[in-house]
Amino acid sequence: MQILLTVHKYPPESLGGTEIYTRTLAQALVRLGHGVTVFYPTAQVTMVEQTTDGDGIALWRVPLPASRVTENPARQFWHTFRDQAIERAFVECLQTVQPDLVHFQHVQGVSARLIELAGNLPKVATLHDYWYFCANSQLIRPDRRPCA
Repeated sequence: MQILLTVHKYPPESLGGTEIYTRTLAQALVRLGHGVTVFYPTAQVTMVEQTTDGDGIALWRVPLPASRVTENPARQFWHTFRDQAIERAFVECLQTVQPDLVHFQHVQGVSARLIELAGNLPKVATLHDYWYFCANSQLIRPDRRPCA
């Protein structure tokens, strides 16, 4: 089976819980004989880069403009839900990889629209935190009131 994992960050560039979980899952799926591609944005490339890591995991690295981390917070929030450059790269990835399954680990800061763009492909989403319900992922607003 060809499986596409989509995540907002990936090791070794980022070592949070979702990122480590995604890498561990990808390694296990490869050991079980599946083809695995990880699609994720990174500020470390300036154009789409396709590589394979030492574990046989295909990496589809998409440019994340360095300006994204310094842009105004409202614009950052908008990119959480819509980023046309990442969306175009995702469609290209889907057409090239032709996955049997798309597993969304996290789309925060990537584009929530990727789920829609996967069309009729079988999809799975693992909810690693509360982001889908609360923009800051922790169910707490900046003024410390509950978010949900």
